[in-house]
Amino acid sequence: MRRNIEEIKDLFTPMLKLVHHKSRPLTCFYSPLNYLIMKKSVLIPVFLLLFGISSSLTAHTSAPDPSNLQKVREQIIEFIDHPDVSRFDFDQAESTLHFLINKNNEIVVLYVDTQSDFVDDYLKSRLNYKQLKNTRLRGRYAMKITLKNGSI
Repeated sequence: MRRNIEEIKDLFTPMLKLVHHKSRPLTCFYSPLNYLIMKKSVLIPVFLLLFGISSSLTAHTSAPDPSNLQKVREQIIEFIDHPDVSRFDFDQAESTLHFLINKNNEIVVLYVDTQSDFVDDYLKSRLNYKQLKNTRLRGRYAMKITLKNGSI
């Protein structure tokens, strides 16, 4: 037993440190466990600080102006240009267009939520990478569109 204690003492001798406090000397033992705890106690607040800063920067995006959204909608209607759905078995087709406006003011169709393959293909072919005029909107949007025979 004595031998085991001596071996352990030899292993941790570099980690022993004498600390003098006023009048009495104290011996502090710095183990690997204490080192990890100290390291984590520094890293966790730094991580939380960085996470807080990044989330606050992304959280302050302003809501788009409704008049700008209306202008975008009007331009999308112009791009669609009166579809001919008479050859299909429906008079009207409802869909939700999910799109992105990139930094070049282009519409990028992400997907069309509809039950008709025709509507999906038609909207993608008419709108993908079309240039919008006079808009400063950026980001992702969704818009409900109802296609009727000869009108929108």
